[in-house]
Amino acid sequence: MDFARLLSNNDVPSDADALAIHNRLQQLTYHHQLLDQERQVIEDAMAALALRLEATNMESSRVQQEQAALRGAISPIRRFPPEILAAVFLSSLAEARSASLYRSDDSRQPPNIFGQVCSRWRAVALATPQLWCAIDLRDLRQPLRSTHVTKFVQTSQPLLLSFNISISCKEYIGMPLAPIWHFCDRLESLTISSPRGYYQPLVGMAGVMFPSLRKLDITGAGDSSAPAAREFVGELDTFRTAPALATLRISGLPQLLDHTRFPLSQLTELRLEYRQASNSMRSNLSLCTRLEICSIICAESFRDRDAEVELPVHALPHLWSLTLNLPDMAWLLRPFSFPALRHRVRVDARWNDVQAFIHLYERSAFHLEKLTLSSNHDDVFKAQELLPFFCCIPLLKSLRLEECVRANRDLFTMLIEEVDTAAETCLLLPQLGNLEIWGESFDDVDVLAMVLESRRRQHGVAQLKRLAIPGDYVDELGATVDALSAPYICAFVKS
Repeated sequence: MDFARLLSNNDVPSDADALAIHNRLQQLTYHHQLLDQERQVIEDAMAALALRLEATNMESSRVQQEQAALRGAISPIRRFPPEILAAVFLSSLAEARSASLYRSDDSRQPPNIFGQVCSRWRAVALATPQLWCAIDLRDLRQPLRSTHVTKFVQTSQPLLLSFNISISCKEYIGMPLAPIWHFCDRLESLTISSPRGYYQPLVGMAGVMFPSLRKLDITGAGDSSAPAAREFVGELDTFRTAPALATLRISGLPQLLDHTRFPLSQLTELRLEYRQASNSMRSNLSLCTRLEICSIICAESFRDRDAEVELPVHALPHLWSLTLNLPDMAWLLRPFSFPALRHRVRVDARWNDVQAFIHLYERSAFHLEKLTLSSNHDDVFKAQELLPFFCCIPLLKSLRLEECVRANRDLFTMLIEEVDTAAETCLLLPQLGNLEIWGESFDDVDVLAMVLESRRRQHGVAQLKRLAIPGDYVDELGATVDALSAPYICAFVKS
C-alpha cells in the first residue's frame, strides 16, 4: 500500500486503508523491539569491553611502573658512589645560587629538594656539609624562624658558614640578625642588606667573638621612611674581635666606619660606597697598612674637609688595585703613596684631578700595567693634560676609556707618535697591548686607521693585540680593518 499518498494529505482514510495502517504499526512495533534487544546486546558488550579496557590500562600502568622501577634499579646514577652524587648536588647548588630568586629556606630549591627524592639522596645530602654551609635569605618579608637556620647550622658542621640576608620590606617585624649570636664563632662570610634600624642587635654583641670571620659586607638599604630606617643607637663594637677579618665592604652607611671599631690594620680589601663621603675617610684609610685592593665610590664631596687635620704621607706598600669615583680626589690622595700599584687602576674622575695622580706617582713610583679612565661629568678633554701622567706609566699594557672620555685624534696621535719629554724623545706607551673604547666616547673613525697603520709599521702601538671599539665602527670599516690588521693578528671586539 502507498502510505506516502495517505501521509501527504488530510483525507479521511477508508476502512481498508485504516486496516493496512494498523497492520503496519504492528510490524514497526515488533521491529522496534528487535532493535532495542540488539542495542542492549551491544551496550552489554561495550560495558564488558570498557571493563576490559580499564583493566588493560591498569595493567599497562603497573607494567610501566615496574619497568621504570627496574630501569631505575640499573640506572647509572644509582651506581654513583656517594662522593660522585654529592658532587652532582654541589654543582646543582652552584647553578641555583647564581639565580637571583634563590633562597635557602625554599623547599623547592637545593639543597632542601635533594632530600625529597628518596632516602638514599636524603642521606647523601645530609652527609655532605658543603651543601649547607651557605645560608642565603634574600628579600626576607616574614619573621625569621629558627628552623630556617638551625638545619643549615647543624648539618654543615664542622665547616665555616656564609650568611647572606637582605630585608627590603619596611613592614618586617622582628630581629632578623639575632640568630647570628648562635653561630658567630663559625661565620666566615657575613653579608647584610637592610634598613639601618635592623642593625641594632649588633650593638649589643660587643662581647661576641667572630674568630673566623674573613669577609663582611654591610649595606644600608630599604625605604628611608620606614621605622626601621632610623639610625642605630650606640657604638657598634661588634667586629673589633674578628682577628681574621680581611675584606670589608660598607655601602650606604657612612657613619658606620666612624662609629665602629673595625680591625682596619689587618684588612686586605676595602670597598666603600657612600652617597656622601665621610669626614674621617682619609684617617681610616691611613690605618689600612696591609690593604691590597681599595675601592671608594661617593657621589657628593666631603663635608667639613677643611676642619680635618692634615695627615703626613702614609705609604700603603701592598696596594695593587685602586678604584676611585668621587669628587675632591686630589684631597683624598694627598697624604698617600702606593709603591706597589701595578695590576689595575680604575679612575672615575674629573680631568682636573689628573694632576693628583702625577703627584701620586712622584710619591709612589709605581709601575702601572692596567688603567681605566672614565668620567660622569661634562669636562672638556685635552690630550696634553694627560701627557705628563702617561709619561709616568711607560709599562702600561691595558688602557680602557669609558663614557664621556673623548677618544679624539689628539689622544691617538699622542699614543702612536714620539713625544718630547723632559729627558728625551720617546714613544708614550710602547707596551700597550689592549685598548678599549666604550660608550659614545669615540667620535672619529679615521683615528682607527692611524692606530692600525702605526701597528702595521711596527711603530707606536706595535704591541697592540686587542682593540675594542663601538660595534657600528667595526661594521663601517669592514675591509679596512682586515687590510690594516694584516699580516699581524689583532682582535677587534664590539664594545
